Amino acid sequence: MSQIQIPKGWKRSRFGDLIDLKHGHQFRTSDYVKDTGYKVFKIGQLEIDNKIDLSNCDLVSKSRHGEFKDFIIKKGDILMALTGATLGRVVRIEEELDVVFQNYRVGNFKLKNDKLIYDYLYYLLQSDLIFNQVFDKINRAAQPNIGKENFENIEIIYPEDKKIQKRIVQKLDYILGQLEERKKEILQLINKYDSKKILKSYQNHLLSIAYHGKLTEKWRKDHQNIESSSILLEKIMKNRKLLNEKNSKKNKKSNNDEITIIGPNQNVKSWLDVKLENLIYIAGRIGWRGLKHEEYTDDGPLLLSAYNIKETPYVDLSSSYHISMQRYEESPEIQLKNDDILLVKDGYIGKLGIVKNLNQLATVNSSLLVIRSQDVFIPKFLYYYLAGPEFQKIAEERTKRNTVPHLFQKDLKNFILPVPPQEEQEEIVKILDKKMETLESVKSKIKSMNSLQDQIKNFLESMPNQILNQAFSGKLVN
Repeated sequence: MSQIQIPKGWKRSRFGDLIDLKHGHQFRTSDYVKDTGYKVFKIGQLEIDNKIDLSNCDLVSKSRHGEFKDFIIKKGDILMALTGATLGRVVRIEEELDVVFQNYRVGNFKLKNDKLIYDYLYYLLQSDLIFNQVFDKINRAAQPNIGKENFENIEIIYPEDKKIQKRIVQKLDYILGQLEERKKEILQLINKYDSKKILKSYQNHLLSIAYHGKLTEKWRKDHQNIESSSILLEKIMKNRKLLNEKNSKKNKKSNNDEITIIGPNQNVKSWLDVKLENLIYIAGRIGWRGLKHEEYTDDGPLLLSAYNIKETPYVDLSSSYHISMQRYEESPEIQLKNDDILLVKDGYIGKLGIVKNLNQLATVNSSLLVIRSQDVFIPKFLYYYLAGPEFQKIAEERTKRNTVPHLFQKDLKNFILPVPPQEEQEEIVKILDKKMETLESVKSKIKSMNSLQDQIKNFLESMPNQILNQAFSGKLVN
């Protein structure tokens, strides 16, 4: 501090020669009453932007007024939190209060003489020039506490002419007031445009219009001779029936040929609305079959979980647990294949990913459902639909409704979705892939913007201290 060159007419002084830090009373739990009484001002009552909150104070019996009268807070008092998360926070009492007692860990700064004015002291206490000296003298390893002894011998500088002190205060009032208004405007502007929410909304919009036939309107006009959805489903049901008859001697007859058609799609005449049950293969691990964490192995088949489902369309296979071959083989219904869709059904339900580039044996734990598109859907088309707003709304409802969020297989089976011809499914996937690629590029650029926004916020937060440091080194006024 002594290295700072001060202007002519300014003076260096020891803090304790000009200012007294008065501690409050050390109230104990036994001092407090429940119903009515005088409020006790603690560090939690000091808020940012020179505000106080007296809505949730401890109370002391009114009969003890005389006992604590020396600790009554008055208009004009300058208070500071001397410990805890709000350490160093300063407020100036701007109005007359009812009787409020000052607690011990709240400091009240009083002038010993007429060398300074109180408004100058208020700003001085918020400056780094004061606080950096104080923090150099305390133990930062423990919870920091500051008190009278930490302030006594630090150095302050001030103009001897109190008219200059008043001019400094007037300038600080104006500049910091203007800065606070501009900061609020800028932060409101930044916060107004939640880029993550905007991008998610745009993605949902794309998926929604895709599954209402909007993305492929022109394509359908140019491809009117393609096989309709009704013909596609008729062929699939016929093939399934023949397959069941062929295997009837070896297996019980399956009902997977019974596809529930709701009717023509309202938006696209060549599409059909169909219940998802029997259109796709759905399976999940039946409990854990006694599988314990200590049974995980260093190699062997992969055991995938919700942690392998990321923000990208594809399942992350890079970090997975392993299980023994015996454990893998005991659940053939969830042995994975490429193009399987994995859907999180517990916890963060609704997240999903497609299995790609799987070149080893793999299965799933009980948090995931395995979905196989079979003969009706192109896998990526089904993935995009399940990632869209219609299905994700169901997942969101299950999350809100249940204490432990859970998605049941019946939720999927009862879901109704449109079935376009497979050629059109391929076109929809092609268009969406291209748009999602563009969206990812935008996300990357927005990450850079978010970094810039953080820098702006940090700059705005640091500005008051920079201005105060200018003021108390004599550079704000001549």
